[in-house]
Amino acid sequence: MNEFKQGQVFTPPWVTREMLDMLDQHLFSDHDTFFFEPSCGDGSMLIIIVDRIFEELKKKHGDKTKALADTLFKFYAIELDHELVPLARKRIFDWAVSKMDRGLSELEMYLIAHSLQQSIENRDFFCAINHTISASNGARAISRK
Repeated sequence: MNEFKQGQVFTPPWVTREMLDMLDQHLFSDHDTFFFEPSCGDGSMLIIIVDRIFEELKKKHGDKTKALADTLFKFYAIELDHELVPLARKRIFDWAVSKMDRGLSELEMYLIAHSLQQSIENRDFFCAINHTISASNGARAISRK
């Protein structure tokens, strides 16, 4: 019953995949597309999103290392529950390490972990939307801290 703490309900993986299938798959490898997960929980939904991004970038670049590097900069996620943020970061970290066919150096692992600290934050979505920046086309984007 812990999943209902604070009214939390986690999206099943099959639902996430079906939602992503509805999008133009080109968006996952498009340089100008950025994905925002406003309530990432423990990263269950986020990992499916980043995996889709990675697979499309791998097709585009033909190189796992470049695809992984680009993937780590194509998303931003926040979560209100401070206990879930480290779990989400760890889940995405383990996923990233598993995508390489070789062992990663300490520096590479540090850079992945550092990137995830900036890309997955403990924030309140409703407070975050009050700290917006305006884009030239009138769209609104949530600024990172």
